[in-house]
Amino acid sequence: PALQALEETMTESQLESKKQMESLSAQISSLAPSLVMLKQVLEVQDSSTSMVQRLQEKLSTMEPALAKLDERLEKAEQQAAASSGELKGSLASLNPQIRALETHLANKQQESSSAILRAVEERVAAVSVQ
Repeated sequence: PALQALEETMTESQLESKKQMESLSAQISSLAPSLVMLKQVLEVQDSSTSMVQRLQEKLSTMEPALAKLDERLEKAEQQAAASSGELKGSLASLNPQIRALETHLANKQQESSSAILRAVEERVAAVSVQ
């Protein structure tokens, strides 16, 4: 009887263990899709992290070149400002000379016109005398 009771207890225990195993197996099966998704998320995160690191490396190699370009741009702006100032100064100094030339040309044109008019008057007078 004791052996039979032990066998029954073991059988009950085995059945209970089997039920627990089936339950655990079902739980694991239901978690499988979530685990696959989690694995994919982790892979994407690793890929993103790797990409960010590469971009940071590229940026760090570009920073000196960008700094040099900034310096060149600043120098070019300063040179342009200086050149602009020089041109304004040159134009300002040329303005009186241009006015003087215009006056001189106007005077020469008037003298030439007067000379032509005198020559025409003299010829008209010479023709009238004849």
